[in-house]
Amino acid sequence: MVVIFSDGGLTTWPLPCNRAGGKSPARQPKHLALRVPQNPLFRGKLRLIVALGLGLLSFACHSTMAEESPFPGPRGAQLDLACRADIWTREPTNFLERFVRVPRDQVVAFALYTHDAGVLKMTAQLFPLQPGEPREVRLELKQGGQWREVAKAPVIYPGWSAHFRIAPWDSTRDVAYRVRHGESAVFTGLIRKDPREKDAIVVALFSCDSNADRGNRREFVDKLRKQNPDLLLFVGDQSYDHCEHTAAWLLGISSQGCASGSAGGHDPG
Repeated sequence: MVVIFSDGGLTTWPLPCNRAGGKSPARQPKHLALRVPQNPLFRGKLRLIVALGLGLLSFACHSTMAEESPFPGPRGAQLDLACRADIWTREPTNFLERFVRVPRDQVVAFALYTHDAGVLKMTAQLFPLQPGEPREVRLELKQGGQWREVAKAPVIYPGWSAHFRIAPWDSTRDVAYRVRHGESAVFTGLIRKDPREKDAIVVALFSCDSNADRGNRREFVDKLRKQNPDLLLFVGDQSYDHCEHTAAWLLGISSQGCASGSAGGHDPG
């Protein structure tokens, strides 16, 4: 806010201050008529009080202003707030904002893959990264008893995901993999061979994961492991948090522990 103090009162021009991260509409200056005593000492103190008050107001406004939204349009200003890049500048206020702040050796949440016609596609999902942390992940495969790095991929924001495409791919054998970030974060799984020799395959179906239940999914995980499915099929409605897509996706998949071994039903690449 810009203020001019004169004998006739105060004239103010408001500056943009939008806590949602969008742009504020232009506003016209306002003139406030004040009756100010002619005592010079009083007028000097009044100027000081006004200056200090407006300074504090401006600081409070800009210190709480969110980052510019990475999503377009009016609705975009309120999307994915729990996983914005600026979450580290403010304290968490709800369950999802607390959930996504994980120890830094756990930032690789899970991976989903699929392979067909000699091509492997994999999506690695990360929790929000802190400023200064690498924006890159590495894919390693276990070959001949040794881990070997085969690809690197940038972490995409918004969404905190990374995507790999490996070709040619031998789909006749199981291959252990791990996705690494930085020095200590790692997610390990198994890329299964194509079960083409089976007359029937086992498919695990995932959908309708209600946001009314924030508990863990231990029962789901135990039963899933007993079934040992060949394919994981995600048909939609993994989340009902309609403005927090990334955080809800992280919660729904990582809490079910279901992304460590089998191919995803949708092509993540």
